[in-house]
Amino acid sequence: MSVVLIIGAMSLPGFLAVTDPVREGVLVVEAWIPERTLADSANVFNSGHYRYLVIVGSTTQRNGESKRATTDADLAASRLENLGLDTKKLVAISVPDKSFGRTLGRAMAVRRWLDSSGTSVCCVDIFTAGVHARKSRILFRHALGDRYRVGIIAGPEVRYDPRFWLVSKRGVWIVLRNLAGYLYSKLWILFKGNTEMYPAELTRDKRSSIVSLLHIGLGDHRGYFDRGVGLTPDSTGRPNRSCALS
Repeated sequence: MSVVLIIGAMSLPGFLAVTDPVREGVLVVEAWIPERTLADSANVFNSGHYRYLVIVGSTTQRNGESKRATTDADLAASRLENLGLDTKKLVAISVPDKSFGRTLGRAMAVRRWLDSSGTSVCCVDIFTAGVHARKSRILFRHALGDRYRVGIIAGPEVRYDPRFWLVSKRGVWIVLRNLAGYLYSKLWILFKGNTEMYPAELTRDKRSSIVSLLHIGLGDHRGYFDRGVGLTPDSTGRPNRSCALS
């Protein structure tokens, strides 16, 4: 029995770090991922049949390579530009940071960008880091609905060695947190699937009950996101490639 449990635990990162891409349409990259993982997204974009690479992140101000304050979405976009990515195909979306529901909030922002920009595509691939993939896929699929085929790509994990996550404090924290986030997302969609975002009626007491059942940290899936999206056209009438959502 103990052998089975050990084997199951060792395979957990592989289960969470799912990769099942469509390889066309729009490639959405989560801006928070490590820089080395972000670099791999450029290779994925260039090797696929994508129209745009959309970086989605928070409006949190960070110090970028240019030594000026910028959002994490703009910082990630700048890094991709430095790697030679065509800026005409690069879109940066900044979403106000929240204590809970960040992944779902960013997924909703991408959906609204797709609707507002008039971009007509069949498919959306999500690029994220390692074990966050299964959680990202389920929430983006929920946010984007049946209008798009949603694929997922788990970028390389550079924060710990997935083969030895059980003996790494950082690995244990990242894997278990993302497992909890995935399970929480499954439960939320199952019981609240007719709504578009974490609903107001999901009170803190109810969320605390779910957290107590899981007994581990939930990362970014602890609440709801209710921000809208606005795109400002440039002089040509097209949406700006970088937009902040208020």
